[in-house]
Order: sequence, then structure tokens, then C-alpha cells
Amino acid sequence: GIWGCKDDGIWGCRDDGIWGCTDDGIWGCTDDGIWGCTDDGIWGCRDDGIWGCTDDGIWGCRDDGIWGCRDDGIWGCKDDGIWGCRDDGIWGCRADGIWGCRDDGI
Repeated sequence: GIWGCKDDGIWGCRDDGIWGCTDDGIWGCTDDGIWGCTDDGIWGCRDDGIWGCTDDGIWGCRDDGIWGCRDDGIWGCKDDGIWGCRDDGIWGCRADGIWGCRDDGI
């Protein structure tokens, strides 16, 4: 399936393989399986489950919850919040911020 799993379920999947979860809910799902969350809110969600954030802002959100960032810029954002990058280029961006890559192209 898409975004499938190893035998032990790490990086697991829903039955259709999309944006799945492990049995213990890490990398979990919302009821509709979209951008889910664990019970403790880590990898959390907006109320509609899309592009979630935790209360403490880690894996946080813009005000509308889309493409979030933390205040310290890790998993940060362009000014419009789309496809963010860190200053050191890891999980970085092209100049236009879309579909980022590291300096070594990975």
C-alpha cells in the first residue's frame, strides 16, 4: 500500500495503506485516517484532523492549521507557511519553498 509498513507496524498503515498508524497509535490516525494523532496529542490534529499540531506548538500550525511550524523554525515555514524548512537546509526547501530537499539533493 501507499505509505506502507514494516512487519512490526512501524510506519504502519490503514487498511488501504494511506497515512496509516501503528497498533499503539504512534504515527496514528484521525477517524478518517487523515493526518492523524496519538492519544496524547503528539503528532496531534486540528479538530478536523488535517495538518495537526500539539498544544505546545511542536509540529505546530499557522493560525489556520496548515503547514505548521515551531517558533524556533524547526520544521519551520516560509512566510505563507507552505513547505517550510530549517535554516540548515535539513528538510529544507527550493527557493520557492515547494517540495524541499537537503543541499545534497536527498
